[in-house]
Amino acid sequence: IKLTNVSLVRLKKGKKRFEIACYKNKVLEYRSGIETDLDNVLQIPSVFLNVSKGQTAPKEDLEKAFGKGKSTDDVVLEILKKGELQVGEKERAAQLERVQNE
Repeated sequence: IKLTNVSLVRLKKGKKRFEIACYKNKVLEYRSGIETDLDNVLQIPSVFLNVSKGQTAPKEDLEKAFGKGKSTDDVVLEILKKGELQVGEKERAAQLERVQNE
């Protein structure tokens, strides 16, 4: 599957890095409280070690990093809230230009 309009949200926890595939504008809306439905934010409702390679994070890794008994949704929420949003080169350039023009 080729993903377009993808933004990765990454969170390093323990020795592993976890990623989720999201819609960029939806992540920003979610963080500011406009969007509340996870299904609208996530492109794929899974936690990955590497999104581009399609490597999902094994359950053991998730339990080790986030604690036992947490659902995938709980883990996704934590990554969404605390993780860093990866911004593409074009978006970064556009944002920089906007700031310089102000």
